[in-house]
Amino acid sequence: MLFEENEMDKKVVIRLFYSPGCSGGCCGCGPDPNFEIFEGLAEKLVEKFGEKSLTFEAYKSVDDRKFPFLRDSKIKTPAVTVGDHIASSGEMPSLSVTVAEVEKALK
Repeated sequence: MLFEENEMDKKVVIRLFYSPGCSGGCCGCGPDPNFEIFEGLAEKLVEKFGEKSLTFEAYKSVDDRKFPFLRDSKIKTPAVTVGDHIASSGEMPSLSVTVAEVEKALK
C-alpha cells in the first residue's frame, strides 16, 4: 500500500506567544510561568501523540507579519496556536483543549 508523503510526514506546529515580564533576566524574577506551563503541555502532548507528529515553537511577541493567520484576530498574550488555529488568547489553554485541537489538526 502506498501512502502520500504528506500524510506520513504531517507535523502539527504548536506555538506559544507570550510577553516576558522581565527583560533580560537581570532582576532574578525567573522564567516566564506561561513558558513553564507550555513546556508541561508539550511533554503531555508528546506522550500522547509522539514527537514525530508535533513541533513546538515559542515567541516573545505576536508577529502577524510572520504569521498572517493572526492578522484578523485580536490576540492577547499568552496565546497558543495549533497549526493556523488560535487555541487560546489571553490565557494558557487546558491540556484537554489543546489535545482536542491537535486531534483536529492531525485528521
